[in-house]
Amino acid sequence: MGEDTLQDLTQRILTSRRIWLLTSIGGLMVVLAWTFGPQMWAIAQDETALEAFVIQLGAWGPLALVAINAAQIVVAPLPGYVMQIAAGYLYGPLWGGVYGAAGLVIGAMLAMGLARIFGRPLAEQLVGVGRLERWERVTFSTSTLVWFAILLAPTGDLPYFLAGLAKVSF
Repeated sequence: MGEDTLQDLTQRILTSRRIWLLTSIGGLMVVLAWTFGPQMWAIAQDETALEAFVIQLGAWGPLALVAINAAQIVVAPLPGYVMQIAAGYLYGPLWGGVYGAAGLVIGAMLAMGLARIFGRPLAEQLVGVGRLERWERVTFSTSTLVWFAILLAPTGDLPYFLAGLAKVSF
């Protein structure tokens, strides 16, 4: 077997594993959203209810906070600031910030992966056609500086889906 053929095979295996992993994570998120969505929606809308829910989970609270924070990226109507405030209040600025950041990174990577796998139609459904069209010119950039500026802007969850469509590196 030639070296090029072995490299091609290795690349295809790695790509299929990534796709399987992202699809599995996405599928798990869909199942969890379908199962617990209505309860989580009510909790996510109210800072006091979110705090009570996380405290009730005890040691599992930080993991739940990370998961809810990741979900709020993919399911755009969930208010992300509520999650951040609750994390800071419950676990202090350091650990609350760590849990909040972990959820944001996981959610951002999930949004990028879903946009890569399912493409523009999914991004349009989750972000909105109008918002996506307004920002579409930016999706062709792979400049780190451009994406840094976009991620600092108050654009909500849109940049994560745009990055997935633009094939920006994870």
